[in-house]
Amino acid sequence: MKILKKPIGIFTISWLLTIACDDIVQIEIPANENLIVVEGWVTDLPGPQSITITQSSPFSSTEPVQTIHDASVTVYNQFNEAHPYYYQNKGTYQSLPGFQGNPNDVYRVEIILANGDTLLSSPEFLIEVSPIDSLGYNWYLRERTEPPRIYEQVYYPVAFASDPPDQKNYYEWKVYKNDSLFTGIEKLTLIDDKLFNGNSYQNDFRLFDFQKKDTIRIEIKSLSERAFDFLTAFKFQVTSLGTRTGTSPSPLKGNLINKNAPHIRVLGYFGATSIKSEETIIQP
Repeated sequence: MKILKKPIGIFTISWLLTIACDDIVQIEIPANENLIVVEGWVTDLPGPQSITITQSSPFSSTEPVQTIHDASVTVYNQFNEAHPYYYQNKGTYQSLPGFQGNPNDVYRVEIILANGDTLLSSPEFLIEVSPIDSLGYNWYLRERTEPPRIYEQVYYPVAFASDPPDQKNYYEWKVYKNDSLFTGIEKLTLIDDKLFNGNSYQNDFRLFDFQKKDTIRIEIKSLSERAFDFLTAFKFQVTSLGTRTGTSPSPLKGNLINKNAPHIRVLGYFGATSIKSEETIIQP
C-alpha cells in the first residue's frame, strides 16, 4: 500500500461519528405548530457569511419548505459591533463580503421577524483550529459487483493533524472529491480530542472512495462543545431512525430562543467556526 507517512502521528482516529446534514429529516411537529428554523455559521474565511431561516412543516405535509424572506438579521460580536445580513433567496441572508470572523471573538445573532418577535442565539466563541499538518492517501482492493472476481484499487484520504494541549477541542471534518462535497451519511465526521489531547493524530477516511487522478480536499472545522453536542444528537436521530434501539424523533434543542415568547421553540443552531483545508491529487 502507498501512503504519505508522517512520523508525528501518535494516535489513529478512524471514522468515529458521521451525520447526514444534507439528508431531509422530517420531525413530527403538531399541526398547529409551525416553528422557525435557523441555520448559520460565522467562519474565519473571507465573507460573505450566510444564515438560512425557514419554517417547519408537520410530518405529513407535502408542501415545500416555507422560507422567511422579511426578517431583519444582524450578527454582533462581544463589542456589540453590528454586521447586518441581507436577504438573497430561498431563505438565505448574507453579510457584506468584507465580514470575516476573528478567532477568540464571540458572536451571536439577532433576528427580528415581521410579526415583531425577536430571536436570539446564545454567544458562540470562535476557536481557532490548528492547520492540517499533511494530507495523503492509502488504498485497498475491492471486488467489483459486475463483472465478479475483478478487483479495483480504491483510494481514501489520510490526514495528519495536531491537537492543542491544555484545552478540550471538538472537530468537524468534511471531504471533497473534485470540488464536490460528499453528501449523505458520509458528509460529516465529528470527533473530540479525548483520545489524543495535546498530541498529533491520524485520521483515516476509509468510507470515502477515490480513484487515480482525483483531487482530494479535506476541511477541518473547530466546534464549541455545545455545537458538537447538537450535531452529535442530530447524527444519532438520523442513524437510529427505524432501528430497534432508536428513539422517537423529536425537535432538537439548539441555542436560539424567542425573546418575546420563550415558550415557542426555535429550531436549528447558530455557531462560530474556524476552518482550515488541505488538497492533494492521487498520483500513485
